Amino acid sequence: TTQFLALTIAPAPLHVTTASPLPNATLGVYYSVGLSANGGLPPYSWSLAPASGPLPPGLNLSTNGWISGIPLATGPFGISVRVTDSAQGTNDWFLTLMVNPPSPPPVVLNAPTRTPSGEFEFSFNTLSGTNYTIQYATALSGPWTSVLTIVGSGNPVTIRDPNSSDPQRFYRLKVGP
Repeated sequence: TTQFLALTIAPAPLHVTTASPLPNATLGVYYSVGLSANGGLPPYSWSLAPASGPLPPGLNLSTNGWISGIPLATGPFGISVRVTDSAQGTNDWFLTLMVNPPSPPPVVLNAPTRTPSGEFEFSFNTLSGTNYTIQYATALSGPWTSVLTIVGSGNPVTIRDPNSSDPQRFYRLKVGP
């Protein structure tokens, strides 16, 4: 006798495949990362899970699985995302995201010039609250001598070295404590 059998192949279980932690974000800089899942019955829809903490302010999660926007707060954030497949299957997954403060811009020390009175003068931009120590040497190999330490105001600073009787001087700027 012949017997006909029906065989239903169930899809693999639905699960999020995005690794945690997510790539770091930077305060005030556009961020975009896609989430991924497999199994279940595509297409997928994404949302924050009911028990999730909030996304960093300025970021949003789209239903197609992209976290994007411009972060407005720094720190570590923990979120739970939910992927839902077309058969209404769900899977929740915990992810962490670190939003870092922006890196300070590099300090550019303008080349010193000799004033008509013979003093060396140069300028540079400062970051508010950052310590700067100006040093000089008569040769690049040193020895280096500290001449002034200032705390940055966030504005450009012009330094004039009144003790510059040497035919040449090299200057460097040490940033930090």
